[in-house]
Amino acid sequence: MPRRTDLLSVVVACDDVGLRERVVAALGRAGGIDVVAAIDTVGMTPSASRLRPDVVVLVSPRPRHLDLGRISTLTREGSKRPSVVVLLADEPDAVGERARAAGAALVAPVPAGDAGDLVDELVRLRGPR
Repeated sequence: MPRRTDLLSVVVACDDVGLRERVVAALGRAGGIDVVAAIDTVGMTPSASRLRPDVVVLVSPRPRHLDLGRISTLTREGSKRPSVVVLLADEPDAVGERARAAGAALVAPVPAGDAGDLVDELVRLRGPR
């Protein structure tokens, strides 16, 4: 099925299946998003290289275990680099700062319900088409 170009293409990566599904559902309810893959973090880098999404949303249920190397790899790879957004289940300031230093365009909390504000930020990151 071809990708809709009017939507923001997103890969959601999270090792916690329940949390990953919650984020995908919240993004879907907000509209304007095409979640092209929902994967674990092991498959994140190859999937992002193959699918070339606008944004990779990395969801971390345990921020202290956030793999900063994957963020910097994604932001350096390929000619069409995705914006990397990190969603933290709880956001210790030090982890957020390290994620930004590794190349994350946005660090935010996991949406509790409506992800409309998050989607607005994702669209802003992509810029006009």
